[in-house]
Amino acid sequence: MSSHATLDEKLVSAIRTALGDGLRSVVRFDRDDWAACYLRSDVDRSVGGRDALQAWFVENERLGFESAAAYGEYADSHDVEPAFGEYELTVRVFEDGLVGRVIVGDHGVIFTTDRMALRNVEDAGLAARNVLA
Repeated sequence: MSSHATLDEKLVSAIRTALGDGLRSVVRFDRDDWAACYLRSDVDRSVGGRDALQAWFVENERLGFESAAAYGEYADSHDVEPAFGEYELTVRVFEDGLVGRVIVGDHGVIFTTDRMALRNVEDAGLAARNVLA
């Protein structure tokens, strides 16, 4: 089994444990590539097909590499009070669902969900962060 397959399985397991059946998709990405780790069956029926949808999300969320680095510099600044600490997770809230993004170093994961409590999404993001670290 390849290391990516093992990582993908760990990511899906960690995120799904926090989100249950509300999980729509999990996509692992870096600056150059991406792979769908999990897609719920109704995601396959999305307009434009799943590859187009996932590619769109990845291209949009790759912008997070720069913002994660900027937040890291901010978190390391000693003259900022009160401190926020380290960047953990970005959540985008939509009318009928949520998108979570976690970036650790040069690797990231995006997960999409049905509408649910933000606490569940935060738990999923922290679990994904632990796997990526």
